[in-house]
Amino acid sequence: MSSSRPAAFVSIFLTVTLPVSAQDSLPEFEAPFERNAIEPGSVTSGAPQVPAGYGFSWVVSLGHRGQSHALGGHFCGGSVIGSRWVLTAGHCVVREDGTVVEPSQIQIKTGYELQQGAFYEVEDVLLNPKYSSTAFNTLTNDIAIVKTKRSIDIPVIATMVRPRDLNNVSERVTVLGWGKPRSYLNYLSERLRYLNLKMIKNDDCNSRYYNGMIDEKMICALAEGTDACQGDSGGPLVASDGRLSLYLFGVVSWGDQCGETGKPGIYANVARHYDWIIDTIKDTGN
Repeated sequence: MSSSRPAAFVSIFLTVTLPVSAQDSLPEFEAPFERNAIEPGSVTSGAPQVPAGYGFSWVVSLGHRGQSHALGGHFCGGSVIGSRWVLTAGHCVVREDGTVVEPSQIQIKTGYELQQGAFYEVEDVLLNPKYSSTAFNTLTNDIAIVKTKRSIDIPVIATMVRPRDLNNVSERVTVLGWGKPRSYLNYLSERLRYLNLKMIKNDDCNSRYYNGMIDEKMICALAEGTDACQGDSGGPLVASDGRLSLYLFGVVSWGDQCGETGKPGIYANVARHYDWIIDTIKDTGN
């Protein structure tokens, strides 16, 4: 999570799905993650850390198998949406030549700290077949599912927003991840952090910021000087229904720089990919 972003962040189906209760909502913070507020070498200032016990055990780290996630292994975030299913960004699992990475090259790690947690081997990597990137470094249908070889042992999983829930979601949203505090730094945040953002309607986002690049399967969110960055890709954008629950609403996808004024971050809209997610899990089986 940073104040300057590269052009693109290159690096539920269960019988029961449990929403994150309202008491697990992340606390507000008075000083947003302002540009230039983080000094080089500091990993303690900036975006607040997720407090222990706040019910976000379903936010996971994707890393290179056999490498420490804290020492260069981590490359993306993800959200557990079923006992063996992790939702992430499509570009997190695609090589430069356009092929999908082998499951044996990825491992999933739970826990708020990058240097500790439980590890899970991957059985399958399923990329949205309509995923694509453009010469302008924009990403469409930027979503993928990773299937683990065994059940992920966490107390709660993420509840996805269904299409009919769209009108009930608050414009205030929260992004979580381990991304770089600033884009030019070469380290990640050691502990899971969060930022509060405001959603921008797609029409406004297109007319004011992105000149028609935003489609209905994307979400646009902004807070001056606050943003996701490299290492946050694939992680969750969480929205409240204004009543009892938080929902997995978006997936960190792409943007133009990190935290630049007038440069919102772009997220894959989970609700608009809901049918593909459910159908893919059904077709693949438990």
